[in-house]
Amino acid sequence: SCSIVHVCPTALRLALMCVVVVPSSAVVSNPTGTCKTNGNGARPGYSPGTDATYLPDCSAPLSHEYWRVFAVSNSSAFVIPRIDDFGVAIKYGMCDGENEMASLLKKYSMCKEVLNSDDVKLINNMKPADALSITHALHEQLCFKAQGTSIIPWGPDDDIHEVCGKTTDAGAASYCSQIKKRIECLASGGPCNAMAIAPSESAVKIIVPGLNKLYGTSCAGSSGVSAAPLQFNVCSTFVFVIGILAYLYEMLFHV
Repeated sequence: SCSIVHVCPTALRLALMCVVVVPSSAVVSNPTGTCKTNGNGARPGYSPGTDATYLPDCSAPLSHEYWRVFAVSNSSAFVIPRIDDFGVAIKYGMCDGENEMASLLKKYSMCKEVLNSDDVKLINNMKPADALSITHALHEQLCFKAQGTSIIPWGPDDDIHEVCGKTTDAGAASYCSQIKKRIECLASGGPCNAMAIAPSESAVKIIVPGLNKLYGTSCAGSSGVSAAPLQFNVCSTFVFVIGILAYLYEMLFHV
């Protein structure tokens, strides 16, 4: 029989990450090669289950894997976190056109705004090669963004903890401390479901650039926040320069 495998710290993560795992004793081959990794791909807060085989991308475009593929057979695989979370394929513009990737995404209902139960079953039962092709394409577009008190897409606890270890900024101290406590709680096997953590806006602005640097995303050199303040400064500078020129022009003809 099928079993739902989850160790989710909050109800939100339960909805986002829990998947149906079908027991299988088959040896699963990796379509991308024979590369090896440390561990089974699990993260603090969730487990793919003992019957699932982690299939790393042997040609990964980033230094870190966010979407991880787990196969239960040579014909069935799922991804953690769910690849439809936050509508990333749509937001990244990957559903546009009639290219091969757009067709693959539509095959697994990833170009729909809202998925129904049948769609969810579909993306939890993908062909391993398809799952790896999609996650590879998503990683090429991955860019963590700061939206108020949210990190989009959400940041895994272990990644945030690693970023926290590389910053001394007091603006993230409280959030980093809470993340550390939750990781320790999960490692001890204690009841941690009630440990919902909401970062402050200042903490998000510190963590997001760190995540992009950790992964080596294409936006690693940016802050991940809106460029509006920069546009305001440019406009203000332009007005200031025009004012100075007008002043000099007036002085020139009143000497």
